[in-house]
Amino acid sequence: MEILTRALGKGEAYRDIPAIKFRAPSLRSQNLLARYPLPVQVLGIEVITPEPGAYLLHKLAINQLRDRIKQEKDLDSVRLLLAYTKTHPGELERVKQIFSEQSNRTQRLIKESMVRAQLSRDWLDEIEI
Repeated sequence: MEILTRALGKGEAYRDIPAIKFRAPSLRSQNLLARYPLPVQVLGIEVITPEPGAYLLHKLAINQLRDRIKQEKDLDSVRLLLAYTKTHPGELERVKQIFSEQSNRTQRLIKESMVRAQLSRDWLDEIEI
């Protein structure tokens, strides 16, 4: 398990978490994930994870900023989540909604990553980006 926090201030690289006596890295790219939380129960413990659509779009938005190995790993996750959106009612619409709520810059990064990765043109057309 990895603990990451959102970077809120300028130059904030780490954040202290006194309750667990831990210092966690702060990443600006976590903001998209944090805005769309999905609480789930795992072994009786509530865990907060991002909605699948937010995770998919996050992986596309940050893809160009990562090294080649992480880019490929991220795109594998994206492909799995694209298949998930096609088989779970309402998920594709939710991806569209989350996409529409992103900044122009984030939308551009997502589009560029999809084109660069040669992801399904059908999917691009389906979400109308």
